[in-house]
Amino acid sequence: MAGYIGLADFCWAYGVDYRELAHQIKDSIMADAEQGNARYERLLYFAFEAAARGNIYSRSVGDMINLSDSTDTRQACDNMYAQFQRIARMK
Repeated sequence: MAGYIGLADFCWAYGVDYRELAHQIKDSIMADAEQGNARYERLLYFAFEAAARGNIYSRSVGDMINLSDSTDTRQACDNMYAQFQRIARMK
């Protein structure tokens, strides 16, 4: 989830703007993390920052991928936003 939240700061440049909701969820997640494990908090911060630069972990690849390497970055951002919406509804 952290990757999809962080991508909001990357994807707005491609016309896919869901930053307001993403930042609300991010604030909530970070508030929970601050009360718990410091290592978990650092990992979340890393995921948010990496995604803000367009990097997200891909299970199918088994490594980080960069959305700007996509042939259609806007479409990739649209796909990430759709996935974000699905996950956000479950939370």
